Amino acid sequence: MTPYGEPRVWLDHFRQGEPADFHCGHLGIQYPGEVIRALSWSPAWGEALTGDTFFRIVLLGQRRGSQVPAVNDPRIAVCLPASVLTRRRNDLTKELATIRETHAMYPVLTDSDADLIRTTLRRRQEGLEDDLMGEESVRYSQGTIITGPANGSNQAPEPGTIFASVEPTAWFTRLSEWLLNRAYPSLPVEQQALSRPITGEDAADLYRAIFGQPGARPEIMREAGPALGLSSPSNPDIFLPSGCPGFALLEEWLQQQPAEANFQDAYRHLSHEVGLTGPLALLTLLLFLRFQEPEFEISLSSTGNLSLLDGSPLLAGRLTKDLLPLLPWDPGIAQLARGIGPITDPAWQNSLHHLSYLIPGLTGEGTGESALIAGLEALSQDLSVARRLLAQFHQATREDESQQLTGSLDRLFAIVGEASNGYQAVYHRMRSLYPDPRSVAEDIAQARQIVELETIAEDLLGALHYLEGAAVPDADAPDLSVERQALQAALSFRNLAQPGGRPWNLWAQEVAKFKEGYSALYRTHHQDMQRALPQYREDLASARRKVTALNLLDQLQELGDSGNLADLDFTQALDQLNDELQLCQVPAEDLDLETLPTCDSCQLSLERRVPVQELAGLINRIDTGLGAKNRLLSGLLVGKIMEDAVDPRLDDFLSIVQASDLSALSDTLNEDLLAFIRRVLV
Repeated sequence: MTPYGEPRVWLDHFRQGEPADFHCGHLGIQYPGEVIRALSWSPAWGEALTGDTFFRIVLLGQRRGSQVPAVNDPRIAVCLPASVLTRRRNDLTKELATIRETHAMYPVLTDSDADLIRTTLRRRQEGLEDDLMGEESVRYSQGTIITGPANGSNQAPEPGTIFASVEPTAWFTRLSEWLLNRAYPSLPVEQQALSRPITGEDAADLYRAIFGQPGARPEIMREAGPALGLSSPSNPDIFLPSGCPGFALLEEWLQQQPAEANFQDAYRHLSHEVGLTGPLALLTLLLFLRFQEPEFEISLSSTGNLSLLDGSPLLAGRLTKDLLPLLPWDPGIAQLARGIGPITDPAWQNSLHHLSYLIPGLTGEGTGESALIAGLEALSQDLSVARRLLAQFHQATREDESQQLTGSLDRLFAIVGEASNGYQAVYHRMRSLYPDPRSVAEDIAQARQIVELETIAEDLLGALHYLEGAAVPDADAPDLSVERQALQAALSFRNLAQPGGRPWNLWAQEVAKFKEGYSALYRTHHQDMQRALPQYREDLASARRKVTALNLLDQLQELGDSGNLADLDFTQALDQLNDELQLCQVPAEDLDLETLPTCDSCQLSLERRVPVQELAGLINRIDTGLGAKNRLLSGLLVGKIMEDAVDPRLDDFLSIVQASDLSALSDTLNEDLLAFIRRVLV
């Protein structure tokens, strides 16, 4: 059969002699396989499947005598057609080739006759192709299917069932399903939890989602996590594989192996024996490493062939649980991995990646450990300076955030303290304190940033002390208040200790700008206070005298109580007002507000006010009570005007009472006069 005489489906998708990729879903997993159409058999096609091929279908064009292809894998099927070629098939093939050649003669003609010819040829071609595929269906339905043995059985599917239609895709789907069902009657996958089969791309997406890496699809955990046992149905987004069947199968296999099992054997077991496909098998092995306790490791056949997410090379000769989040998904790990087993004390090369976060630039050469010790000694000196500065800062400001920085320094000191015990002790202490090894480099950078602050520590503490004392009421100057709060937050020691932050000279300009605005506001406030104080103190003294008079009149039972004012203790209320404000002799223009936020003489703050309004309100209530008493007393005295009493003060006092002169009343009334009035009223 010439290529021109083949149906379009063969030419487009399954060319003669070329393996074609084909996928089939089985029990929740999408399996990759291949279909091969060939005129004759190649013994290599019958060998056991490896890599990412999980089934193979070979469609031979004709029989070669009585020779039977040797098939050594139950997932391989060889389809042999019936031995007789019909005349009708040959005729169809020749006519189809002729039509294709004729059709090629009318590629660009646009007249109506050419269109009619093309349409007629196309319809005839489609009919011939259907007829040919019918002939192929008959040939293979009457032929033989040979498969590899499974569990000692050479059972093969019924050809008539497999080739029951004229659609090749349906043939290969039915046959691949039969092969996979026989090879993998069950899988460590909860198929009911899936809306579609899991693909190799899903394995990569799951890896990225679990480790929160760029390009992750968070929804993949919800789609596939519970089905694989990587998360629970009640909390599908969280990686918690407490009941992962893939882990259980791997652990069972590892228990039958040496302490360090062959990684390639483990990979083949999970993929081609258990049926997890290559990407899912690799994902299971890596996540097992991440989750397993006691801890496991994966040894590598070579270093420098794997890169981290940031593009830098992996320096270690093994993978540990804390290195996995740093690595992107890389199918090449399956070829580079050599062994898997319980974690061991690392050789220098295997500790190098972690230790390089402590001391960058370490190498695998013989001087590597001495370079580590020298680097740790230098780091120890920096840590001592950082701790001293931090203690000084905390003592001056009591900033709570400094405790977090102290914790970082303490962790680094604990690592440095292991230097005398060798690189393995340093390595183990670092891993125990830093689940993410990158964090140690971040803490070191922060500690060295603290050391760099030593030259500006005095200026920084001075600025913070100034800002602490320069409280600005929001109601008086909201913009200045916000500026102060922003500076206090920005100039926290923790913020300045972050590497790559804004330099101090720029912050110093912001502080100077704040001082300028604050000083203008403070001078005005200081001046206003000094102007208001004399009158305030005079009014306060007058109010105290009125309260004394009111308290004396309250002793006269004939006048009754003070009504709704009785619950208010005017004496206590006046005492609560600020009576300690003193006049300051320093003029506002002479105030030195560059180093101190308040007047050095009176210590006045912007929050401290002369309570003029509060005193005015209180005086109004005192006058109300005293006026009421005054009116009652006036009425009583007029009714009983001194029939036999003789006292030169009475006329003056009566004039005061009748005139409602409360200030004069408070100045005149005393205990003696009160006793006299009491006798008059009796």
